[in-house]
Amino acid sequence: MVNVIRILQLCYSYSENITDLSRQIIYTYDNPQYQIITAYLTGTPPSEPLPFEQYFFQFSKRQLKGSRREVIEEILKFCHRKKFQVVITHRFKAMHIMAYVLRQIPFHKAIAVIHRKGSFQRWQRQLFGQFLLRKTWHIVTVSEAVKQDLLATRSGFTAQQITVIYNAIDINQVQQQQLGQKSARQHLGLSENDYIFGTIGRLVPNKGYSYLLHAFKKFLGHCKSPQRHRLVIIGSGREEMHLRNITQHLQINQQVTFLGNIPHACCYVRAFNLFLLPSINEAFAMVLLEAIAGKRPIIATHVDGIPEVLGDNFEYVPPKDVDALFQQMQKVYLQSAPEQQYQIDILYQRLIDKFDITRYRKQFRELIDSSFSKL
Repeated sequence: MVNVIRILQLCYSYSENITDLSRQIIYTYDNPQYQIITAYLTGTPPSEPLPFEQYFFQFSKRQLKGSRREVIEEILKFCHRKKFQVVITHRFKAMHIMAYVLRQIPFHKAIAVIHRKGSFQRWQRQLFGQFLLRKTWHIVTVSEAVKQDLLATRSGFTAQQITVIYNAIDINQVQQQQLGQKSARQHLGLSENDYIFGTIGRLVPNKGYSYLLHAFKKFLGHCKSPQRHRLVIIGSGREEMHLRNITQHLQINQQVTFLGNIPHACCYVRAFNLFLLPSINEAFAMVLLEAIAGKRPIIATHVDGIPEVLGDNFEYVPPKDVDALFQQMQKVYLQSAPEQQYQIDILYQRLIDKFDITRYRKQFRELIDSSFSKL
């Protein structure tokens, strides 16, 4: 076994979501046996220093387009200086750049973490996979759904080349960060007395929020006091204006609150009486783990990686089905507290068994240690 394994973790840009994921990998290798540096292709350092070694290349958008010759040359020099033996990349662009770097400098292990489906849909990316990734890289996917999506493309990947490592959370830490219902509602400016349906996510078409709005309209039409029921959406994105227009058209704008992007939104999940995820496609849905940790009743669609999180016995809703979504909202709303608690307890035990951070770190350590064990 080598004395110290030097690891480069390369991300496209610094952001809350990717930093949370990359930080878990950093903690995985928080051991004198490893030395890890997390680098970002673009973006600026946060105002408060992060408690781990990092490097910001701060490439411009122009530099990251086209052949990216300047980018590859600078990263190549950086790798020569640091003498990395392992690289872990997040997102396609970081993987693409490192594939060309690795043609000029040997790494003992190259790992690409694929976070979503469709990463290799384009024929150009499939050729790239066949010629530059097929034999030299190991692929980690966040769900079996993403793995099967990769295998279905003509990118040359084999099942042996791909390992599924589910995203995970530090359950105790997340629960300590989550505010109680009263405090969370005060922070968000929400009434203590309303029944709140809530969701967290980017405002983009694949999240299915337009169907949720129509289902919520039907729900309000069937309840005795619609003014005491509210739908709260935390997140921002290109579909925000479209969704706001839908609420105006449905005349439910007084009952729907768009809170925009809120840092560390999982801290407020207990503000909701019921958590919804009406996605049309979803590679994994980390937010479900946080909702389960917050012990909220959940409604979700049966798509992609969601069943891997919630299991076979969960009562799912078909995607894009307004009537089914409305009926499930009404059903869970009318359930007794013991009925809701029974489902919450099942999901919470599944969270402990499959998605605790200890399991995640063990799998990532084994991925690297196994390749060095014979040295």
